[in-house]
Amino acid sequence: MVDFELVEKLREKANISYEEAKAALEKTNGDILEAIINLEKENRIEAPKDGGYYNSKDSDHNTGNSAHYRDSKGDFRGADGTSFREMARRFFKWCGKLFSK
Repeated sequence: MVDFELVEKLREKANISYEEAKAALEKTNGDILEAIINLEKENRIEAPKDGGYYNSKDSDHNTGNSAHYRDSKGDFRGADGTSFREMARRFFKWCGKLFSK
């Protein structure tokens, strides 16, 4: 038997109906990650772009509509798709312009 909280979490992450979420979780004995992988293999949900990953652990700072992910190289990307390296480069370029004035 799968509890409501697990079904709700899977619904939020995979954007599927309660019935689909319950069936997927029952098939995997309540393992959310395995359920997501199976749904991807069945082409019922879309896999993340750029080889990203899902995180099935519950964390307080990761709730909501967070769009942060890691790309296929393992580099962290922000909500707008920029890497940390790119953000640092922009910051130092901005600092250079600030000090040159």
